[in-house]
Amino acid sequence: MTKYVKIANTDKISMDYFRQYNLIISRAKKRIMETYTETHHITPKCMGGSNCNDNLVELTAREHLICHRLLVKMYPDNISIHRAYNAMGTRCNFSSKLFEKSRKFISEYQTGSYRDWE
Repeated sequence: MTKYVKIANTDKISMDYFRQYNLIISRAKKRIMETYTETHHITPKCMGGSNCNDNLVELTAREHLICHRLLVKMYPDNISIHRAYNAMGTRCNFSSKLFEKSRKFISEYQTGSYRDWE
């Protein structure tokens, strides 16, 4: 498995977050989505990541939120990681599934392709 993000703390808990993060990224790199997606920087820009295609991956809104949650847990002292997570609207405490539904609804509404999403 390709490792996309290096972490300084290698204790068991952090390694589990690292493994989960890489699993999501690896799975997303191998598929083509025909539904709503969000572009994610594999290595965050604040950690030296770039906008090149090798550092970008298309994720579902739910995967995107989960990846940012994992990054916060992997890098608890990085203020930029926390800011990116909070910018996603995560001050509200709701599930990742509801977050995904909401992001998809907003996207469809704004593009005029809204259909009943229940």
